[in-house]
Amino acid sequence: MKVKIFFSICLIIGIAMTQLYAQGNNGKGNANKTTKEFVPFDYYMPIDCDGDGVLEDFLLGELIVQWNVHQKDGIPVKINAVMHGKATSDFTTEVFKVHEIDFMVPDLGGIIYAHFNLIGNQGSHYIGAMTWDAGNAVLTVEKILCK
Repeated sequence: MKVKIFFSICLIIGIAMTQLYAQGNNGKGNANKTTKEFVPFDYYMPIDCDGDGVLEDFLLGELIVQWNVHQKDGIPVKINAVMHGKATSDFTTEVFKVHEIDFMVPDLGGIIYAHFNLIGNQGSHYIGAMTWDAGNAVLTVEKILCK
């Protein structure tokens, strides 16, 4: 009976170790893993070209987001998101092609940094950078170029 229990424990440990090494051991004993997920996302972007607090445009749309979560030993160390889709101007009904790249390092307090490129079908073009404080739900456009 003791021999069967011993062999069963050895078998379970062997299977568990195989699963750990299959997750991408980097040679230092740390399992690294990247997961990808595509999800729909409701999008909005306030456009204040000259920084005076008066909106020149406000975009609403739906995008598809590809989340890339980079993990080390099961803990997220970096999160990237690439967003593509369309948004419509709430002011002019101009339709914009949206491309946005976001990144977040969880150790930096849940702040998301993003770069966006919005190309309208009537000639408008907005390029910029923003931050999103997920804890306080505050979106801040850091810089924007309006063409």
